[in-house]
Amino acid sequence: MNDGKNLVSPEVLEALSPLNELSYEGQKELVAKTVIEEQPAGRTLITKGGVDHWIYFLLRGEVELTTSEGGKETLLGSDEQAKLPLGHPHPGYATVVTKTAIQFIRIDSDLLEVLLGEGQQDSLELEEIQAQDELAENQVFNQIYHEYMSDSLILPGMPDIAIRVREVTQDPRNSIDVVAKVVQIDPALTARLIQVANSPIYRGHAQIDNCRAAITRLGLHITRNLVMSFSLHNVFRTQSSVLKKRMAELWEHSSQVAAISFVLAGRSPGFDANRAMLAGLVHDIGVLPVLSHVEAFPELASNREDLDKAIEALRPQVGSMVLRKWRFSSDLVRVALEAEDWDRDPDTQPDYCDIVLMAQLHSFIGTPRMHECPCLNSVPAFHKLLLGELSPRLSLAILDEAGEDVAEALQLLRG
Repeated sequence: MNDGKNLVSPEVLEALSPLNELSYEGQKELVAKTVIEEQPAGRTLITKGGVDHWIYFLLRGEVELTTSEGGKETLLGSDEQAKLPLGHPHPGYATVVTKTAIQFIRIDSDLLEVLLGEGQQDSLELEEIQAQDELAENQVFNQIYHEYMSDSLILPGMPDIAIRVREVTQDPRNSIDVVAKVVQIDPALTARLIQVANSPIYRGHAQIDNCRAAITRLGLHITRNLVMSFSLHNVFRTQSSVLKKRMAELWEHSSQVAAISFVLAGRSPGFDANRAMLAGLVHDIGVLPVLSHVEAFPELASNREDLDKAIEALRPQVGSMVLRKWRFSSDLVRVALEAEDWDRDPDTQPDYCDIVLMAQLHSFIGTPRMHECPCLNSVPAFHKLLLGELSPRLSLAILDEAGEDVAEALQLLRG
């Protein structure tokens, strides 16, 4: 890490959109994590159509943008348009090449979305859980419902190592060596990343045998998502003999959905497969506080019918509370809220919730849940993804052909 002399000033952030919408605390955090960088002429800063998890702002110098339609335009750091992110409306919209030496800043897109959400009214506001008549006698529901409404419900914390890795990867001043030092605090996690770097999904020409090389091959964003995914396994644990089987079933389902999400996203343009895997893992995260809560009440935990009803009613909003506490961005919060809303169709463009919806439906094939859910091709998500160009039979054939990929993704998650 450098000495901080090139940190961006609050005045620079206030001149840029949407950074000027940040709260005071959000701006303060961003100032501490954003450094002014330089690039010489003739360098490609952004590649059209690529998946880039940084948002760039041009401060000084001149760049050329080539849009997806083939048009070209020149942008100066002094132009009014430079107050918006490079490649606006989205990072993969244009290829950006430096025409002169430039100064710029880049901000982690996940971090920015979280900070913006803290400073303004989010479209995913928590809703009041309705105490339906049929749940009036449900002791599990009533206990958790009253704690939820009084904001005293105990939520699980994100594993410390995941928090630390997220923080160091969101700061562009940190080198791979800095990230590797943090990862190596956890020897088991280090071994998992090396294993992943050598797996068929990411394998290169040479065998990887150390943490730094593994992170170099994977990249910081993939490393961050993988660390988050691997660390979550520890959250799906309980000391209760009554609930141990239930928790194991939850992890089994979540990891299966995560693996299928990984494969579906890899075959759908514009999606990050590792982020989709993380979305699949957390789609049922709202079940954890419910199970943890009844752990102290074996007589409640043993009543599976009551517990199922309470989970169904509480899971979406409690899940969104957990992910907000963990500072996940709104697209993943939406997954927790809407991952079983089969008819959801908020936009013409597919999102990670659509991926997880389809992954769930595929995971239910051959199980009793299959008869409780809609047909694949009756769900809006099916038609928004590339699967919409196929029949349900061909959709299933894709996953059948990708069986090894699903198995590999499961192996990565389960160790």
